[in-house]
Amino acid sequence: MLPLPSETLGSFLTRWAWARGEEPSSLSHRLGLGYLVWRQDLDRSLPHAMLMIIARAIGVEVSIIRDMTYCARLAQADIPVQRSGFQPWLTPVGIYHLRRLRFGQLFCPLCLKEDTPRHVHLEWRIASTWLCAKHRVSLMDSCPGCGAPFAPYRNDSLLFGRCERCALPLYDARPSSCSTHQVELQRYVNSLWSQASDGNPLPLARMYCELTKAAKYSPDFRFAGEPWSFWRILQRGQLLENVLTKEVMKARSAICRDNAETLYVRAAPTKRVQPRTCWVDLKDPQQRAKKIMQIALRLHPKRSMSSRVSKNERQF
Repeated sequence: MLPLPSETLGSFLTRWAWARGEEPSSLSHRLGLGYLVWRQDLDRSLPHAMLMIIARAIGVEVSIIRDMTYCARLAQADIPVQRSGFQPWLTPVGIYHLRRLRFGQLFCPLCLKEDTPRHVHLEWRIASTWLCAKHRVSLMDSCPGCGAPFAPYRNDSLLFGRCERCALPLYDARPSSCSTHQVELQRYVNSLWSQASDGNPLPLARMYCELTKAAKYSPDFRFAGEPWSFWRILQRGQLLENVLTKEVMKARSAICRDNAETLYVRAAPTKRVQPRTCWVDLKDPQQRAKKIMQIALRLHPKRSMSSRVSKNERQF
C-alpha cells in the first residue's frame, strides 16, 4: 500500500492498519513507533528516525514520508517551522491523550463520500483553507449531531467516515454552499501557496501579515486578540472574506519588498502608556467626596478579636 497524493501521514498509517485488520496503535507498536505516537500531532512532524522506520516498512524514500507532514509542507513555502507550539498557517487540534479538544481538523463531507479509500487531505488543516473548491461547499470542523471535533484517527472514524463519539455518518452531513466569489478567493489563495513553493514567498507572507493585523485590531470580530488560526471555521471564513480580496492582495503584493522571515515574527506586546486604574479625576469637590465614600464603603476590614465585647462584659 502506497500513500495517496496530498494525504497526511496519520491518515496513511490509519488506512494501512485497518487494511491489515489491526488497530493503528498495534501497527505503530509493531513497527517500533510505540503506542504513544498517537498522543502527539504526528501529522505536524515526527523525528527523522521514525520517518526512516515508516519509509523502510513501505519501501519508499524518506522524502516521500516527510512530505506528508505539515512542517515539510510549510517549509517548502519558506515559512519558519517548529515541532511544537504556535505555528503560522497551521490550525491546532489540541491533542490530550487520544482526545482532540480543538476544532482544527476540517473535513469535506462530499470528499469523504466520494474518496475511495477515505483519507484526510493535507490542505484541510491549512488556516487559509475554509472551503472545498472541488465541490464548492464550506468545510466542517465538527459533527453536526453532537458537536464533537473531527477525530479521524480514533477508533474507526476514518474507515467508516463517522463521528467517533455518536457514530453519525459524517459523509451525510449537509454543508453550506459557497458563492462564486468565495471559490475565486480560495483559488487565489491556493495560487499564492504555489508561488511560495516555486520560490516567491513574499505575497503569501504579506497576506499572513495583513490577516494577523486585521484579527488583532479589528473590532468587527468577537475573537479579536486570539491568533486567527485558532478560530472556528465560521469566524475564520468571515475574516478571509472581509480581508483577502483579490484586488487588494494583488496591489499589495506588487509593492511588497519586505523579507519573508520578518513577516512571520510575532510582535512583542506593547507597554501601557498609562497604568490601569479605576479612578477618574473628578473636578467637582462634592463628586470627588462622593466617590471616596463609595470606595470606602466597599472596603470591609476584619475586626480584631480584642475589639469585640462579650455579653458578660456588657453587663458590668
